[in-house]
Amino acid sequence: MRAIKTCGLRIGRKGGFAIESLAALVLVVFTAAVVFFLVSSGVVAVEGSEGASNAPTGSESLLNTQFIPVSQGGTLVAKDMVFCVEKNVDQVCDKAYEREVFYLGEEVHFSFEVVTSAQYGKVELRENYQIYGPDGSLLLSVDDSDDVIYKADTSETLEQVFFHDYFILGYDSPIGDYTLELVMTNPLVNKEAVIRKTVTVFP
Repeated sequence: MRAIKTCGLRIGRKGGFAIESLAALVLVVFTAAVVFFLVSSGVVAVEGSEGASNAPTGSESLLNTQFIPVSQGGTLVAKDMVFCVEKNVDQVCDKAYEREVFYLGEEVHFSFEVVTSAQYGKVELRENYQIYGPDGSLLLSVDDSDDVIYKADTSETLEQVFFHDYFILGYDSPIGDYTLELVMTNPLVNKEAVIRKTVTVFP
């Protein structure tokens, strides 16, 4: 009866040494790659390297970045102020009643135009004004700078708005030239416009 020999694959001593060397080399390369990843990600700091102990991680660098805001640009113009004794249906001074001379006890109406830039499709305007008497003293101050008097959505780059307001001359008001100083503000574009106009008051 013939014996059946099992043919097993055997590797000579020289071949086994080559395989072991290749495996060790792969292990060294893998270890170096892991260490490089840990160092570059900031998980491990290398002693003796410059700034190793204080080097910020990627997250710290992002948090410590100072973001410089984009400067806001835009337009805000207040113009064409007129005085009158009566407004029309469009809530502006009627040209037939425009004048620059008023008398004690009258209502002094005034209208003006504002042209302003829109910001992200929105327009917001605030108003305040002061009235100075003939001697330069402040007689009236209307500060609505914290109140929005006009707010709208628009598809236009520039918005044109007409305003109307008025004040009343008391019978004991001084006689002479009054100066109306109007300040319009668009907080969305961080712009302010000032317009001044003089009106004469008679008894």
